[in-house]
Amino acid sequence: MYSVLENEKRLSGHKVELFSRIFPQQSKATVINFASYWEEENYQANHVIYNQGDVADSIYALISGEVTVIFPLVLPNNNL
Repeated sequence: MYSVLENEKRLSGHKVELFSRIFPQQSKATVINFASYWEEENYQANHVIYNQGDVADSIYALISGEVTVIFPLVLPNNNL
């Protein structure tokens, strides 16, 4: 288990700053702890991050750039 100071050193500063702005009412220790669970990933253009029907094992937050969400109007079992 890391101390708050050790966690802050492990994390990139912009991640702690971002979550501090999103959750201004939280203590720095809480924000650092929360931020330690997030992994930063970068994707190239046209990379598929998630397909409809995939098992959801993560959540994503878009920090910069853009994303396109595409889904069929008719679901596989033909229900609208």
